[in-house]
Amino acid sequence: MRAAGITCAKNEGPFLAEWIAYHRLIGFTDIVVFTNDCTDGTDAIADRLDEMGLIRHLPNPRHLNPRLRFQKAALEYAMGLGAVRNADWIMSFDSDEFVNVDVGAGMLSDLIGAYPGAELISICQLQHGCSHRVAYEEGLSIELFQLSQKHEARAENPRRRDAERGLKTLIHRDAPMIEINNHKPVIAEDRRHDVRWLYGEGRRVGPDVIGEGSKSLPVQGCYAKGSLNHYATRSIESFLVQSHRGNAVKLDERADVRYWKRYNHNAMQNGTITRHAPALRDMLDDWYSDPALKERQSATNAHHRAMIARLKEEPFYKSLFQTVHKLDQQAIEQGVAA
Repeated sequence: MRAAGITCAKNEGPFLAEWIAYHRLIGFTDIVVFTNDCTDGTDAIADRLDEMGLIRHLPNPRHLNPRLRFQKAALEYAMGLGAVRNADWIMSFDSDEFVNVDVGAGMLSDLIGAYPGAELISICQLQHGCSHRVAYEEGLSIELFQLSQKHEARAENPRRRDAERGLKTLIHRDAPMIEINNHKPVIAEDRRHDVRWLYGEGRRVGPDVIGEGSKSLPVQGCYAKGSLNHYATRSIESFLVQSHRGNAVKLDERADVRYWKRYNHNAMQNGTITRHAPALRDMLDDWYSDPALKERQSATNAHHRAMIARLKEEPFYKSLFQTVHKLDQQAIEQGVAA
């Protein structure tokens, strides 16, 4: 089985190699990374991983057609690559999202095998917060940030946003797809009534998702076989750098206090993904035996630390730091932590 993962990244230098190694470890055989005008060395790391035969790295194709959004242009370009055309399964997802399989040995093949006959498999996002970590630390995100939102909606108000969870979709090569998008593909109209599109406990995705509407699924039972762990904020210090760089795929958006409140969930302990940590660490150690990659990784980590120090002296980011730190302290005092 060949499985291709496609992602877009901007200034993800300290974290990108872990994301790539993890997904290769669980069974993605081909990974395509598009970088978007990076200034922290992310593109240099991706270049070296490409030279080592571990990924396919391409620059922002939007420069060829400025009318297209970066991610849209990247996905359309990716569909022409041999690694994607020849894959049995493809998936577009973000470089802060980790496929966490909760069946079998935790491999991608276990997840796919749990949905026999599926043409598409959707996985729901599970937001992982900062785990009350203030400082940036070098280490595995899957170990550092083990606190997440709850698996169920809040019973007292089931109409809240958390009654549904965002999705990303594994697409089989024979699926009746006419266009790929980041959350879900566009399905041919004559197949929308019978397409085998499954999620959670094995339920069929509803017509609102199969159509061109919703990009989320009911939370009840959606994590039965796995989740898409979304490390949207990481530490408070790293959040400043994230805010400064802007959105990786949307030029007019950036992370702010509202974004922090939406994605920083630390309500329960959720570390099932860490069963892969020893093998992941071994894989990365092997990669970093390459002097060029190790040098570039050290440089981007140093750049990240320098950016944090600089931003904490600027009035806007100093205020942002103080605000989100206060919010996190209030959450601890209110017993939000697991």
